[in-house]
Amino acid sequence: MAGEHLREVLAFLAVARERSFTRAAVQMGVSQSALSHTVRNLEERLGLRLLTRTTRSVSPTEAGRRLMQRVAARFETIDEELAFFKNRSTASESRLRISASEFAMNTPLWPKLVALQHQYPKLHIEMRLASDSRDGLPDGYDAMIRCGDLVAKDMKTIKISSEYRMAIVASPGYLADREVPMTPNDLAQHQVINTRYHPDGPIENWTLTHRGQQRKISVEGPWTFDRASAVVEAAIAGCGLAYLPKPLVEEHLNSARLLSLMGDWCAPIPAFHLCYSTQNHACAALDLIGAALSGKLND
Repeated sequence: MAGEHLREVLAFLAVARERSFTRAAVQMGVSQSALSHTVRNLEERLGLRLLTRTTRSVSPTEAGRRLMQRVAARFETIDEELAFFKNRSTASESRLRISASEFAMNTPLWPKLVALQHQYPKLHIEMRLASDSRDGLPDGYDAMIRCGDLVAKDMKTIKISSEYRMAIVASPGYLADREVPMTPNDLAQHQVINTRYHPDGPIENWTLTHRGQQRKISVEGPWTFDRASAVVEAAIAGCGLAYLPKPLVEEHLNSARLLSLMGDWCAPIPAFHLCYSTQNHACAALDLIGAALSGKLND
């Protein structure tokens, strides 16, 4: 009986919205006479006239308008939820190519991505290591993970992390016979480990902040790498000071393999965002990944 009630209400809503039995019948894929019979059954069941019928028009009565106001939005919510789950099912079988920095791949985002793939085993993800977090979306890739949300206007961004901080670190062995740096000026007395993301690009400056003031420091050193993981290993080996995202060295700070220096000078890093084109054919799958990485995915 409940199913029959629902069919009758849906039939009434279609006619009331279209103000026409003919158009509503086409929309629902039934005959006009069958639709009229269904609506009349509902009116008889309720003991109320829901539609005013003339030879030229159909319009809801006061009772009909009240019924529309009370139930139409609820059916729309049901339709939206069903569409959501249908999209999720389709999205979970997609093949996606995502570009991300080494930092992004080595943060708590990685376990979330692994957990998502375990939940949806037909979801295939190819990760590309971006040579520079400022790179745009590589050709052939669906999305990128980057710090900040300053992207092209046709890109959608989903915030997927909190803000991080940088850290200046060195090994106890390196500092054993050297003065501990306290200010940016002291860095000139130390060896530093540099990064150059592109072979023909510049060595990255160190951006330091203190009490709202920002300073860019050009530092010298005997070692330059294009990967953060190599910088971490060089710092542990005692090759000099390194300036790295703190999550990348947290483990080594906790074990005292590295020491944190000049903490009040270390700059914040904007939150990570998943970025992709709103014209991408895989938007539903990317929305699914964005929800998982931001912690907003409900089972």
